Amino acid sequence: MLTRYTLFFIIAIQWHNFYGQLADSTQVKVDQATNAKERVRIIIAEGSHLHESDPAKSVFYYQFALKDTLKVSDPYLLDSLFRFGAFSYGAMNDRSQSLDCHLKRIGALTETDTSSKALASAYYETAAVLQSQGNNDLALPYFENSRNIAKDVNFHTQRGQSIMAIAEIYVEQGNLDEALNLYTQAKEIFEEDGRFQFIIGYAKAKMAEIYSKKGEHELAIQEAEEALTYPDTSKWLYLDYSGEIYTTAGQVYMDNNMNRKAISQLRIAQDVFERHNKFFYLPQTYKLLAQAYRPIDVDSAFIYLDWYVTLNDSVINIKNNEQITAMRFSFEEEQRIKEIDFLEQEKKIIEENKNLAEQESSRKSQLINGFIIALILVVILLVIAVYSIRLAKKKTRLIRYQKKVAEERSKEIQDSINYAERIQRAVIPEDRRFKEVIPASFVYYRPKEALSGDFYWAYDVITQSNLNFKLFSVGDCTGHGVPGALLSVLGINYLNLGSVTPTINSPAEALDFLNTGIVNTFGYSSETIRDGMDIALGAINPTSLELTYSSAKSNLYVVRNQEIIKLKGDKKAIGNDTHLEREFKFTNFTFQLEKNDMLYALTDGFQDQFGGEKGKKFKVGPLKRLLVKIERLELEEQKKELATVFNDWIGDLEQVDDVTVMGIRI
Repeated sequence: MLTRYTLFFIIAIQWHNFYGQLADSTQVKVDQATNAKERVRIIIAEGSHLHESDPAKSVFYYQFALKDTLKVSDPYLLDSLFRFGAFSYGAMNDRSQSLDCHLKRIGALTETDTSSKALASAYYETAAVLQSQGNNDLALPYFENSRNIAKDVNFHTQRGQSIMAIAEIYVEQGNLDEALNLYTQAKEIFEEDGRFQFIIGYAKAKMAEIYSKKGEHELAIQEAEEALTYPDTSKWLYLDYSGEIYTTAGQVYMDNNMNRKAISQLRIAQDVFERHNKFFYLPQTYKLLAQAYRPIDVDSAFIYLDWYVTLNDSVINIKNNEQITAMRFSFEEEQRIKEIDFLEQEKKIIEENKNLAEQESSRKSQLINGFIIALILVVILLVIAVYSIRLAKKKTRLIRYQKKVAEERSKEIQDSINYAERIQRAVIPEDRRFKEVIPASFVYYRPKEALSGDFYWAYDVITQSNLNFKLFSVGDCTGHGVPGALLSVLGINYLNLGSVTPTINSPAEALDFLNTGIVNTFGYSSETIRDGMDIALGAINPTSLELTYSSAKSNLYVVRNQEIIKLKGDKKAIGNDTHLEREFKFTNFTFQLEKNDMLYALTDGFQDQFGGEKGKKFKVGPLKRLLVKIERLELEEQKKELATVFNDWIGDLEQVDDVTVMGIRI
């Protein structure tokens, strides 16, 4: 059995070995490689077997290969490299770096393809790391994306794994019946496939756990014992599932007062995880062993409890919540029009034929020496007629070809936009999820196009001092459509990251973090990108009603007793803003709210809309008066009134920008 000190010694040795070198045989192959792609493939092949035996050296191999990534454009090779890095860091228990690698996989794959087996796997493994950090709310949309993509491309095993992961979240949420249904679906998928028996055992173990929670003890024991016939500890890739089967079966036995049988299975799980350095799973295993030993052997229970506390604090939490790298989604469309070359070729052929016809006519004219002028005129007319008919047919064929290409390209673009809209909708909170955080609220959200540059966000945070804060934000990215959507996804992901980063403790620090992330993200481009966003981010203390906020060129409004109060912020936008120094830090502002105040956060889309009888802008003044007018209405009535006023104002004109208005009743 490994002691906690032995575990720490292993971790220290692994980090010491990190600064190693390539094996001699690997170095020879790398030196003989003729290009970057070949070198990267060699490093992946030579380093992948090191995950279990020497994960620190595996990380070194990955970082060695990173030097060539700027010369590699193949998205699937980049996916393989970043996946190799994610598994290497995972074996080192560095979840932050592992998550960063998985997110880079998604970025590389979505630049080329929106549906593939590789992308389904990337979403799943990204979500798995988020889930291991306890961020189920962030993990759920990634698991759902994995399931949907896997279904689209008939990737049945990945679909089954995603379904089981979603089921696990439902179990933690207390939705046991739906979770049991999902595990049943997953088990049937793998039974039909027939290759991964150990996953069937994992599903059965989880079903046993649910039956135990529901009080159906006979079914729970039956499923647990069946699950124990499936583990396979002979293969490294199967160890996680096999160990989990033993752990879950032990939990079920313990729930049914069969502590000795529980200890037997948990000790097997402990042995599997310790022998193969699976440190992620050891704290939970030690905790369950402590609980199982408590009524049998108190001394053993205290030993395992001590190991659980020490390992949980020293291994699992080291650097695991430092940073979640923003996810980038690229929907750049390349024009592949070849009609210009085609037309040039046609023009050249026509000119050559015309010259030949003129030369032939001239030669005949010289030979005949003026013979029968009328006949020559007829021949010339016939040549012109034939030429015109041929030219008309070629133009018709060209027009048909252009139309077909345009229709196919239009369909491809529309399909990409539709899928991009699904991705953006997955990260912007639904009304149900938004109201779980801030019940007394509404959001009037009207994008100009399918994809939006506006976004809104909310998060429920409990501080270390047990204070509960309601976080909210409304952002307006440069542009709308695809460019705005890309920035909005980046913004939401940086806000999600900031909410779980221990070093960020105020709205101003969150905006500094967001600003640095956006600047650094576009800093990798060879061109200067000036795009950014206006955003307001606030934190409400429901007990004291104090509002702490920070703002980047975006104002908040409070309406109190039919009077409106404007809450100003900083005049710097998020992103590259050349008129202010790069070291600029955003400011925290505070405002004391009162009961029944209405707090509004909005973008400039409403006030900038053209309409009315004279086709002019709505403007800020009328918008303020409208907010005062609707202050005392019920929240849903306020939302309906905003929609009615906007629709009446715009009339038959085109919407010029995305519109977002968030209202919160204090």
